[in-house]
Amino acid sequence: MRQAIYTIEQIMLRSPGVDLQIAALHRPGTGDERLEMLGTVDAMGNTTDDLREILRQARGANCSKRSPANILFRPDPSQSHPWLFCDYLGTERLLALASQIAGIAIQTSEGNGQARLLADRPMSQDERGAAQRVLSLHLDGDPGSVSGEKWGRLPGFTNQKPGKQGQWTNILCDTTGIQPAVIADRLLSLAPWRGVRAPSVCSLSCGGGLKPPARSLSLSGL
Repeated sequence: MRQAIYTIEQIMLRSPGVDLQIAALHRPGTGDERLEMLGTVDAMGNTTDDLREILRQARGANCSKRSPANILFRPDPSQSHPWLFCDYLGTERLLALASQIAGIAIQTSEGNGQARLLADRPMSQDERGAAQRVLSLHLDGDPGSVSGEKWGRLPGFTNQKPGKQGQWTNILCDTTGIQPAVIADRLLSLAPWRGVRAPSVCSLSCGGGLKPPARSLSLSGL
């Protein structure tokens, strides 16, 4: 539970005034998933006891034999906030990314994970979606996790997907107080489709505009 509390505190510390949502995804990866909202950590009102009660419910859902669940979290997508989400990155890439820019690298299964990257200003949901498309393309991330409202895995709980049961979701590193934040406007300038329907990753990588850079690209300039 300590990793969960730490992650929530860090996310909220750097996005003041933004609520954080916690949910349980029952039977993940089975085709019969069900999302259950467990609660909202209110930026102004919730006490530590409120948070611990939400996490107690999360622990019960995570360990349920009848309907085991992955525990998810996200900043309220309807609010502007500075957190960007990248999914399905290899552990090596996660660590390299966090060594260049501010973020929290989270391991979700053996060899794979997610990143919560910190921008230098709050961004709307549309801006986050555009920025995350750029990041997904450059980092070979999951192109389906770029909407600006995606849920991510909360550290401190186990994976319940078939074939991955029992693997812990852990914080690999937190560089939010060490590395520079992503420059939001510079990142958005790489999104030529901003304001119109985004082209597919294939069209971008096959002559449609922005091309994926070499893996050695430094992201510190973002």
